[in-house]
Amino acid sequence: MDNWFFESRFWALVRKEINQILRNKQLVILLIFPPTLQLLIYGFALNPEIHFLKMGVVDYAQSYESRELISSFTENHIFTLETVLLSEKELGQQVEQGKLTIGVVIPPELNRNLAKGTPTEIQVLIDGVDANTAGIANGYVNQILRHYGLKQIGSSSPPPINTHVTFLYNPGLVSSWFFVPGVIGLVLTLIGSIVSSITVVREKDTGTLEQLLMTSAPLALRII
Repeated sequence: MDNWFFESRFWALVRKEINQILRNKQLVILLIFPPTLQLLIYGFALNPEIHFLKMGVVDYAQSYESRELISSFTENHIFTLETVLLSEKELGQQVEQGKLTIGVVIPPELNRNLAKGTPTEIQVLIDGVDANTAGIANGYVNQILRHYGLKQIGSSSPPPINTHVTFLYNPGLVSSWFFVPGVIGLVLTLIGSIVSSITVVREKDTGTLEQLLMTSAPLALRII
């Protein structure tokens, strides 16, 4: 079987193409450098994780509960407290100018509503220039506020269902580990199409396209 394969015309065609590619320096550079750069750029630049977003706060409550809410935003290093302002108008201007990514306005009745168990409205301003960052920041804000609300309500009874999720692949949740395998498939598809197009054009320019079309390269394996 092996001898038949290496003596076939298909193997001769493969060797011919490999030798021709190695003699073409431009094609070798195209096969090596662009895929490497694309893997590095796409794998590490396209990172959905966000950290240390600049946050401004207007705290009208000035209470223990409001300070605990601010700590809930900054304890995971997703948001960093950049400034504390006195009015929501000034906060909105700084978010609009791009000095802050997110602004939080805490109402004065926060502690009274929490004591009564009444829902409280908290105003959150997010800079939407970067739609991806704004969407992720919005998700983090909702999770933080939901967790803070559940902690304030409190409950002595355990939840009926306790879920524990274990990641078998990439337990550290490194985003580049998810991106790079997909980028490899994308790069291979893209480079394969480009190289095939370049090869066909080169064969046509040299006048050997007809000879290549007439070359038979049987792929069927001989049944023994």
